[in-house]
Amino acid sequence: MNDLFGNPTLFGIRVKLDRLVDRERPCCRNVCTIGVGRGPHAGELVCADCGQHRGWLSKSTAHWIETVVARFGAPTTPIVVRKEEKEPTTYYAHRVWEQRREQIEADDKAKEAPPTEPQT
Repeated sequence: MNDLFGNPTLFGIRVKLDRLVDRERPCCRNVCTIGVGRGPHAGELVCADCGQHRGWLSKSTAHWIETVVARFGAPTTPIVVRKEEKEPTTYYAHRVWEQRREQIEADDKAKEAPPTEPQT
């Protein structure tokens, strides 16, 4: 979909939610329509069946969807969203998070290791 100026917009695109929260507390068929975003959010996720607010669309997920739509055209079936917003949003952020976790684990191992004798 495009806005009045021909720029791509996500408004009205349907997504299927398959996050942990959606499996634990489903709403209808877990199919949402992307609505207008507010504040830091790129879009609002609204249940396509009952109109209930189901969450917010992050800018990183919106960018990914825009890239897919630009490359392959508007989807004919809902795009599946599995991403939990607590996870890193890009490969770079993921690597930083992994390196931080590895450093914490290495620090914990160093604390648990028996002290070594000082060399004279």
